Order: sequence, then C-alpha cells, then structure tokens
Amino acid sequence: MAKGYAFHGQRCDTTESLQDEQCLLIFCVVHTVNREQELAAPMVMSYLMGWGDIYRSHHYTLIFWSSFTGALLREFPDLSPMKSQ
Repeated sequence: MAKGYAFHGQRCDTTESLQDEQCLLIFCVVHTVNREQELAAPMVMSYLMGWGDIYRSHHYTLIFWSSFTGALLREFPDLSPMKSQ
C-alpha cells in the first residue's frame, strides 16, 4: 500500500476537488493490493471461462418433508404412527 500511495503522490496532478483526489487514492491503493494478490490457476481459468467462483459437481433439488414422509409411509406402511397406537 505504501508503494501505491507513493505512486499516487508522484502521479497526482491537481484534481477538481478533494473528493476526486480521495477516490483516485483509494482506487490506486486497492489496485496495488489486488496486483500483489496471488491467484490459483483453477480460479483464474474459472473466471476467464465465465464459470463463476463456485464449483459444484451436481445439481440440488428441493425435497419437501411431507412428500418424503408420504412416500416413506406408502413404501413402509408399518411405520405409520396410527398403527402403533
């Protein structure tokens, strides 16, 4: 960040307002920090291919509990709470 700030101080000409100067300073510091970050090759390829940052090997489907218990009771009627009473 110190290098980014020093570069900003050398390159910064007079800006229109203090807010513009501060925005440029923050941009330079963030850019410097991001430049120093190491990225793994699979992550870079994932971003370049447009696959996003989440890898999933399969798709998920919603299961409603009432449907699950109904199917279970049809398959195994002995599990019914009414039969145990």
